[in-house]
Amino acid sequence: GQKELLQNEFISCSKGKADVRMGQILDLKAGASTIEIKRLLTFSGRPLIYDHIVVPAAAFKGLNGVRVEENNGSMYSMYESEFGVRMIRAEERLKAVAAKGDVAKALGLIEGEPILSIERVSFTYGDKPMEWRLGLCVTDNHHYMNELE
Repeated sequence: GQKELLQNEFISCSKGKADVRMGQILDLKAGASTIEIKRLLTFSGRPLIYDHIVVPAAAFKGLNGVRVEENNGSMYSMYESEFGVRMIRAEERLKAVAAKGDVAKALGLIEGEPILSIERVSFTYGDKPMEWRLGLCVTDNHHYMNELE
């Protein structure tokens, strides 16, 4: 179909610590500092993607909610222009899941409705993982499309 107007609605940005799983994903020691971002992506005014992002704090010093809100666009563009981190490849895993709790509410769904879960790990040079992202997507009238170059 036609391209729709995309808008990002900032939910939160907080500091955290990598648990064992996130440490393995981002090649960090468990307990290493991370930055966690949550946002809602709307298309033509309808919330369709709940984004949950985790990055290593050491590589993104100064990343905070104000910067995420001011950027209001591609995270990768901000990573490169403001932090000198360029993503060069990504790995994704997709599966169907049930919408739960805050995610269901944010997406305007009834708890238990099916959504598409897209788990992505993005890498910079040297095959270093720099971002974990979970996109929870409403796909009743939309398709997931990914063009890799």
